[in-house]
Amino acid sequence: GAAFSADHRFQGVPGRRHRMKIPQEAGDKMNADTEGTDYENQEELEEKTRLINQVLELQHTLEDLSARVDAVKEENLKLKSENQVLGQYIENLMSASSVFQTTDSKNKRKPTKSSKKTDK
Repeated sequence: GAAFSADHRFQGVPGRRHRMKIPQEAGDKMNADTEGTDYENQEELEEKTRLINQVLELQHTLEDLSARVDAVKEENLKLKSENQVLGQYIENLMSASSVFQTTDSKNKRKPTKSSKKTDK
């Protein structure tokens, strides 16, 4: 699965822009308007790319979790069915055994301990 911590998902502060300094030579070659616009476009593109990657990662995580939920539901149904079969089996054994036949304490037979035998 795509397991990751909450810290990983929310790195950075949305809406906060970090500006890096442009070297003096590059600044001299561009006029002020172009410099700001190009940098903002690049920054917006990087932010969009980061957000798209984050959305894709979250989608994959959701798909993995959804598949896991389906598998757990299926396993749960299987175990419930097995428990039902075992419960019926135990009930049948109890009804067939003389130990569980009577509820009257005067008539209740205590199981006798058979002598221990060791088979080799």
